[in-house]
Amino acid sequence: MALTTLQETDKTRLDFEVTGDEGVFRPSGVLDEDVNLGVLLPAIQGTNPPLKKLTIDLGHVTRMNSCGIREWILTIDKITSAVPCVFENLNELFVEQATMIPVMFGKQKPRIGSFQLPYHCGNCNLNIQKTLTLADLASEQGPSRIPSYPCPKCAKPLGFDWLEDEYLAFIDSIS
Repeated sequence: MALTTLQETDKTRLDFEVTGDEGVFRPSGVLDEDVNLGVLLPAIQGTNPPLKKLTIDLGHVTRMNSCGIREWILTIDKITSAVPCVFENLNELFVEQATMIPVMFGKQKPRIGSFQLPYHCGNCNLNIQKTLTLADLASEQGPSRIPSYPCPKCAKPLGFDWLEDEYLAFIDSIS
């Protein structure tokens, strides 16, 4: 297993880890005008043996601006054309952008492994992220539904802390 930091600034860190013919790309922090996601493609092309799968863990990106989104889209289009990708741990930022920008995960239908759902407890004022898969949202009674959970602190029901219809539209678009 080889972990390489492709870029590190006071705002952003881009980690790339390779184990055999599989890789993991983990951006952390801010994607803005200062990020250079272009360093990923040469790193992928330089692996030996060539990658058969790249997992992209998006759970640690805290902020994106329009310049970072543009850089992301340009880079991810090249990456998904070069190696099969699975997107894991999508946070609210990526889900929100994907509802507006269909090519957020490349021009082909993305393989989404897991994503974060935001919940809030009004009683405890506690924000919680639940990481789920598409199978977790499947419903035998019909269309996908956002699951409910009790607050881990007070046991009262957590409220889903986003627009449920928008989130489910994103889920429908990837399933």
